[in-house]
Amino acid sequence: MELYVQNIPFLMKGAWNTLLLSIAAMAISLLIGLVAGLMRLAGLRVARVLSLLYIEFFRGVPMIVTILFTFFALPILAGSVLPFGIDEFTAMLIACVLWTSANAAEIVRGSVQAIPFGQTEASTALGMNYIQRMRLVIFPQATKIMVAPMIGLFTLLLKGTAIGFIIGYMELLRMTQITVERTMASIQIYTVAMAIYFLMCYPLTQLSFYYERRLTRGRAGVSP
Repeated sequence: MELYVQNIPFLMKGAWNTLLLSIAAMAISLLIGLVAGLMRLAGLRVARVLSLLYIEFFRGVPMIVTILFTFFALPILAGSVLPFGIDEFTAMLIACVLWTSANAAEIVRGSVQAIPFGQTEASTALGMNYIQRMRLVIFPQATKIMVAPMIGLFTLLLKGTAIGFIIGYMELLRMTQITVERTMASIQIYTVAMAIYFLMCYPLTQLSFYYERRLTRGRAGVSP
């Protein structure tokens, strides 16, 4: 018991760093993903191509490669342009945002396209322009579809931050490794780490399932 009492606070600090990074990255990614997703549907070809390149590139590159590039190569490429250095948190934040926003953009695109085209036709018949259609008709409905996959994406991001140990970011896995090296109690410490990850992720998966069931019931309620 003394082993747990002494080391759980240290592990919880790692869990806090994991949550902090995940929340910050997800918040920024939602904004970028929204813009990129709508650009993917824009009538302007240039916007569609730029969005497609961004989405496909960062979805196709493993996050671990993006992390290593951001931490080791980006400072060299940027040189004296950056007014600040890239520390472990900043490198992780940039890499997580690039990967997550690309996936969030696809969720936005898919959710908007899931709205029946009749909604667009009806709003156009009422004299609404593109911005009005999106703001008043299409996007409010698409948002309901986005909720569950966005929660699932956040869960993947939270678990994916464990890769940060390779550049020394003090997230939960890195703190777990340090604790194991110090105590030599690998079974006990890794079990605690698994339990912490589970406690962070399980409520999110249940919340995602709840919104999926809610959306399914809503569709069933309006079906003929």
